Amino acid sequence: MLRKNAINNENRINSIEEVEYDDVYNEGRAVMKGKVYDIIKYEDMFKEAVNFTELEIQIIFTGLKGSALLYKRRGPKRKVNDLDSLLLLLYWMKNGLKYKVIALTFRMKYVATVQKAIEYMLQPLRLSKISGG
Repeated sequence: MLRKNAINNENRINSIEEVEYDDVYNEGRAVMKGKVYDIIKYEDMFKEAVNFTELEIQIIFTGLKGSALLYKRRGPKRKVNDLDSLLLLLYWMKNGLKYKVIALTFRMKYVATVQKAIEYMLQPLRLSKISGG
């Protein structure tokens, strides 16, 4: 399903000229906002930080938001949004750094916040691997 959403979005991109990313991908579903996203975007370091371009991140994120992989939990609101969780996971996977270093890099106060954000985003990957997706 993620691949199908990404292909559909890529086809729409190819057919539309001079359109902002947000206009194409958000459609009221995937809001491209977050502390980590803003830092990476401001520093213009998408390729260096997570091995993807900004457009590729938006396609991946839109596919995740469109699937049933991201689940809603009961309890208090999460401190890190889904987009930032995805970016933290990709950064962690690429660089293999300790949570404390990642927290310092992205100016986060608590290491546990980074750990929970990464574990939250790992859950859909585990589920998709189990289900054969």
